[in-house]
Amino acid sequence: MSDNTLEQRCLDFERINYYFGKMMLVRDFQDQQRYYNEKRWMVNRFGLGWGVLAGLRVAPHPRGGLRVLVEPGFALDQYGHEIWVCKAQTLELETADQSTPEQRCVYIYLRYRECLSEAAPVPAEECGELTSGCNYNRTRETFDLFASAEPPEGIEPFDHPVNGLSDCELECHQFLANPVRLLNQGCPPRNPCLAIPLAKICYDPGDPQGKIAVDNIICRKIAGSNELLYELIACLTRELWTLHAARTDRRQFVPLLVQSIKGLHYRDGRIRSHELPILQPCRLAGDGRDIWITDKSPLTDESFPNGHVVRLHQDGTRKLIGLDESAWGIAFDGHYMWITHPESENGNEENTPGIQLTRIDVCKDDIQTPYSLSQLKPYPQEILCTDEFLFVLHRWDSDENALYLSLIDPVSLKDPENGYGIIDLQINKTKQQNPVGDTGETELLQKVVMVYDGEAIWVAYAFKGEQDSRLPRACLAKVRIRQIPGSPPEMQLEVEKHLVLKSRVPEDLSFDGSHVWITHDEGVTRVDASSKNELIHRDNSSSGPQSALTFDGQFVWSAQNRELRWSAQKDKFETMLSRIDTLTLAVEEGEEIRVLIDAPNTPPGFREVGNLEVSQMFFDGAHIWIAATGEYDDEFGNQPAGIIHRILA
Repeated sequence: MSDNTLEQRCLDFERINYYFGKMMLVRDFQDQQRYYNEKRWMVNRFGLGWGVLAGLRVAPHPRGGLRVLVEPGFALDQYGHEIWVCKAQTLELETADQSTPEQRCVYIYLRYRECLSEAAPVPAEECGELTSGCNYNRTRETFDLFASAEPPEGIEPFDHPVNGLSDCELECHQFLANPVRLLNQGCPPRNPCLAIPLAKICYDPGDPQGKIAVDNIICRKIAGSNELLYELIACLTRELWTLHAARTDRRQFVPLLVQSIKGLHYRDGRIRSHELPILQPCRLAGDGRDIWITDKSPLTDESFPNGHVVRLHQDGTRKLIGLDESAWGIAFDGHYMWITHPESENGNEENTPGIQLTRIDVCKDDIQTPYSLSQLKPYPQEILCTDEFLFVLHRWDSDENALYLSLIDPVSLKDPENGYGIIDLQINKTKQQNPVGDTGETELLQKVVMVYDGEAIWVAYAFKGEQDSRLPRACLAKVRIRQIPGSPPEMQLEVEKHLVLKSRVPEDLSFDGSHVWITHDEGVTRVDASSKNELIHRDNSSSGPQSALTFDGQFVWSAQNRELRWSAQKDKFETMLSRIDTLTLAVEEGEEIRVLIDAPNTPPGFREVGNLEVSQMFFDGAHIWIAATGEYDDEFGNQPAGIIHRILA
C-alpha cells in the first residue's frame, strides 16, 4: 500500500540488480514492486493529472428509491492510483425521519483503496517450536464509493487560472500559443490523495417517491486523455486567435466598407468579389473550411440544367455540384450538407413526390442522396440543423395558403420502413386563430425566415388579413418541441408565443446568444427571451428596407438595399451595411458602398436593374460573405444577375 504522507522531497529511483547467486529477501521483492508502481503513478500524475478518464456516470437507480447507480469507468486519483470500476455500483443514500422532511444535497466520491486477500498459513518458529501463522497472498486494488455532505476541495471552475499562472499578464491566447512558461516551472507539490468527486445529488429524504436530482457536471473532476486534450487545445487555439484578432483589430481597423465610418480606417480597403458561375446566389453555408452557395437559376449551358451548388474553397478555387432539382436552402449538420428543392410538390398523378431534399457528404461531395418523402409537406424552402434534428420551413401557395414547419429525424431516413420521423406544424394561424384577431382569411406573403436559439425555433413571416388588407403584418412565432408521455414517448411541435410586430415585412433573423434580431422595413428589432421587442435601429431614409442579417460574435450586421439604374458606363448597385454592438447597442452606419454588378455577356446600352438586393449574409469565423441577386433586362427579356462578396469582419 502506498504511503500518502511521504516527505515532499526528491527521491532517487533504485531498482534491483540481479546476479547469479543473489539471495532474495522479502524487502527486495517489495522494493521491486514499489519501483514500478511509483514510476507508473508518477507518469500518471504529471502526464494525465487526476480525475475521471472514462465513464463513472451517476444516475438515479432504475428501480427507484433513495439510491443511485454509478456506471463502470476509470479514474486516477491525485497520487496517480488507477481506479477501475468494472461493473455498475449501487449506492444507498441516507434516509431521514419523514416527520421532518427537508431537501438535502450530497456529493458522490470515489476513493482508491487497497486490501489484503487470499489468506494462507505461514510456518513460523517461536522458541524452538514450529507453529503455524496466517498471512495474505494478494493485495487487491479496489475502491470506496461513498456520499458526503462536504463539498469537494480543490475543484476550480473552468475559468480559474491554470495553476495560478494565468493572471492578467498571461492571457489565455498567449498560453495556448506558447505554453513553455508553464512547462518550465518546477515540479508542483504532491497534494494529498483526495477522493474523486463524481456528482452532486439532491433529494428529499421524506419523499415517498424517492425523486433524485443528479448533476454530473458541476463538481466532477475530469482528467482528459492526451489525445483529447490536444484536439481541444488545437480547436481552442484556432477559435481564440480568430476571435482575438477580430476583437483587437475591430476598434482600430474596421474593414467594413471601402470608405470610412466615423473617422475609422480599414485594414486593406478592399472587398474581394468572387466571379463565380452563379446567376442568382440564394443561400450560404459553411462546413468549417469551405463556403457552399445555392443558385436559384440553372446555368445557361447544358452542364447542370436542373440545378447546382457551388463549393468555394479557401484558395479561391471552386467546384460545381449538379443537382436533380433547383436549390434554395442549405444547412450543415457537422457531416452532411442538406439542400432543399422548393419546386417539389406533394405528389403527381402517381402520388409520388418530387425530390424535396438532397444530402451531400462534404468529405465526398460526389456522393449525393436525394429524398422524396411522402410525409413531408411540399415546397420546402429554408432549412436549419440542430444537434438532433432537421427543421424545414414550407410556404404552401395552394388553397391552404399555409406556412408549415417540419421536424425531421435524420436517423429515421435510414430506415424508411418504420416511417421517417417527420412532425409538422402549421405556423400561421388562420380563421378564428389569427394572431392579430382577424377572423377572416389571410394571405401569406412570400418572405419567410427562421433561426434557432438553442432551445426553440423562431419563425418570421408576414400576411395580409381580410379586415386589414391594405398593409401586411409581420409576425414572429416561437416554436418548441414538446415531449408527450408514453411508451415510447412522442414529440410534437407547438407554438409557444406569437408576436405581432409593428413593421410590415420581415426580412431576416439572427441570434446573438441571448436575443433574436430581425430586420424589416423599418429597421432592426431585438427580441429577448421574454418576447419583449424593441426597435434598436430605425431607418429614416427613403431607400429600401434592411435585408440580410448576421452575427459575428460581437456585432449584428445588416444590409440595406439601394436600387439604381444602369448607367451608360458601368452597371452599379448600391447598398449600405450597418452594424450594432450587441452589448452597448451602439449603431455604426457605413456610407453607401457601390457594389459593381457586371451583367454577363450584355452589350452596352440602356438597361434596368430590378430588385437587385443582398439575399443573405454569412459569418464563417473570420469573414462576412454577402450574396447579392437581381435581374437585368436585355433583348431576350429578364436575365438573372448575381455576385458573391467577402469582407473581413
